[in-house]
Amino acid sequence: MVLQKSSSSPSIVFQVRRNPAEIVAPAGPTPHELKLLSDIDDQQGLRIYHSAVQFFPYQASMAGKDPVHVIREALSKALVFYYPLAGRLREGPTGKLMVDCTAQGVLFIEADADVTLDQFGVDLLPPFPCFHELLYHAAFPNNGIINSPLLLIQVTRLKCGGFIFAMRVNHTMCDGCGTTQFIKAIAEIAQGAAKPSIMPVWLNPPLPEGYYGNAFVLPAAVSTVGMLCGRPLSYALELAKKPKKEATEEYVHSTADLMATKGRPPFSLRRSFIVSNLSKLELSDVDYGWGKPLYFGPEEAGIHDIPGLCYYLPYTNSKGEHGTVVLICLPEDAMKRFENEINGILHIKGEDKPINSIMSNL
Repeated sequence: MVLQKSSSSPSIVFQVRRNPAEIVAPAGPTPHELKLLSDIDDQQGLRIYHSAVQFFPYQASMAGKDPVHVIREALSKALVFYYPLAGRLREGPTGKLMVDCTAQGVLFIEADADVTLDQFGVDLLPPFPCFHELLYHAAFPNNGIINSPLLLIQVTRLKCGGFIFAMRVNHTMCDGCGTTQFIKAIAEIAQGAAKPSIMPVWLNPPLPEGYYGNAFVLPAAVSTVGMLCGRPLSYALELAKKPKKEATEEYVHSTADLMATKGRPPFSLRRSFIVSNLSKLELSDVDYGWGKPLYFGPEEAGIHDIPGLCYYLPYTNSKGEHGTVVLICLPEDAMKRFENEINGILHIKGEDKPINSIMSNL
């Protein structure tokens, strides 16, 4: 198969051999109970899957150890502590969502690819070629949400000795903090921890113990094109900062109340540009024993039918330079103009330092 990284990068060819998908269940007994999700989680707009990927290089200290075996075993043990993720999503008669903690497990796929990390480029950046091969798209019923596994994890061994950890997550209940802590728990157990940490400490206010739903709201800044184009960049920045400051605990509770009283109206995506900051997830430090990943994050900008979703996340390139990767989805014919605009904004007086790492995601 021919795999193309971007409109400007050379194609690479490789094959992926996948074992049949298997179910990994909790390694020990877990409670069998129903957990109601929040009124925010009930929105139809959240009933989608999203994907993420980690790339790990070969480590001589881990010679003889199989990342598939290590991660599969750690996954099973982590599900004892994060047992709702081994359950199934159910829908009540009024559309109310709940997690049935059945301990049925998550989908896991073992794979091998005859490709090396070097073939993906010196610096690993999305969009990645043929991601549907690097993470198998299981044919779930009911659009992949109700009564289906909440997670799909694939570990792909590479011929250079490195591997790729990829996952597809049910956005409805386990986006954000729940998934973040679960992935960290897998890594902690893989490193020998008997009991992983349960909740993040950076949230303010902290989430209730045992909470597994989404932990975000979507405050909006509204402006006309004329106002944005006719004013300096600082105007747009201040415009975006204001609703972010207003997203207090009271605002979150108010949003949940609105969902309950108004029949859970979907959030509006028309003419919207959504920015998601992934820097605080700290998943770039996850270590299963092979060191930190060379890249962790979405495999592309946007998500399904939400092309206006922009991610930014911390990144260290092959030269050891620290910075931020911004994943933005634009039509190819708009990329050159976008590059020129960014170069103009970031131009250093007296120096010519153009941006040379902008790639089309379409």
